[in-house]
Amino acid sequence: MDAADRIVEEFNRLVALGRESIRGCSLQEQFVYYVVTVRCEIDMNGFADVFVQCLDPTEVGIFLVALDTLEERPLADEFRRAFECIRREGFYDHGDWNRLSPWS
Repeated sequence: MDAADRIVEEFNRLVALGRESIRGCSLQEQFVYYVVTVRCEIDMNGFADVFVQCLDPTEVGIFLVALDTLEERPLADEFRRAFECIRREGFYDHGDWNRLSPWS
C-alpha cells in the first residue's frame, strides 16, 4: 500500500467515527482528518468555505498546528493571516462575509 492509499484508508476510518469523535483522537489522527478535510473543501467549494462550513475556530487552530508540524509554513501563514483577519472582524459572531472590511 502506498502513502496515498494509507491516508485515504485512515481518513475514511476517521470519517466513520463521526466529526464529534475526532477531537478525542490522537493529534496525528486529527492532523490527517483536518488536512484532508480542508483540501477537499477547497477543491469542492473554495477557500472561504474552510472558515464558513468546514472548520470551527478550534479546528482551524488544530489545522494550523498540523501545517506547522508538516513544515508547510508559507501555507500555514496564509491560513493564519486569513483566520486572524476574519476573527478580528467578528466573523464568527455574525457569519456574514459582507460585513468584513477589505483585506490588504
